[in-house]
Amino acid sequence: GAGRSLEEAIAPWVAEVGEVRVGFLAAADPRYGAAAPDRPGTFPADASLLRDALRSLVTRADLICVTIHMGIEFTRVPSGRMRELADLCLAEGASVVGFHHAHCVSGATNRDRGVILWGMGNFAMPAILPHRFRPWSEGAVWLVDLEAGSRRAQLTGVRPLELDAAGMPRPAGRQVDARIRKTIARWSTRAERAGGGRIALSVASPRYLRLVL
Repeated sequence: GAGRSLEEAIAPWVAEVGEVRVGFLAAADPRYGAAAPDRPGTFPADASLLRDALRSLVTRADLICVTIHMGIEFTRVPSGRMRELADLCLAEGASVVGFHHAHCVSGATNRDRGVILWGMGNFAMPAILPHRFRPWSEGAVWLVDLEAGSRRAQLTGVRPLELDAAGMPRPAGRQVDARIRKTIARWSTRAERAGGGRIALSVASPRYLRLVL
């Protein structure tokens, strides 16, 4: 999702897995170094750009996965913008949409058209925060069944992870595994109905302010 120009940043990657073509698009919140026609940067997660990129990719790939670097750091609540872009991506042919800016695991939603991962968590990330934030060192491998003919996807399970002191992943121990699974289950029921009030409460909490200030 980055390149020397906007054209390069938007360009997808298509991998052939057996006889199935899997397309990948990666984008980011436009505030994070967005590329321009004459400037390097990231693929800005703008609705019109995503729509055009997906409509082009759907003719070249049997399945499409989209990842978007977007969300509110250190909170599991998806923003309204995340919901809008997830809906758009699924409507335009994506099978999986994953968000990964919050640095903590959130919930997941199975829909008829595909799967939304509202917070994928960290996978390989050193501890760079000035204060301890336990969810930073927790992540997951998300298991998704994909059906090329119908482009349908179904989340079938998770493999919880914990990061070591160097920020590298390993299978979570029993207690951490149970905590991550409980978090995912809880936020899978809350994610799509949580509104702006819950976001406001999250970012006004002493823990959040200590992390960002």
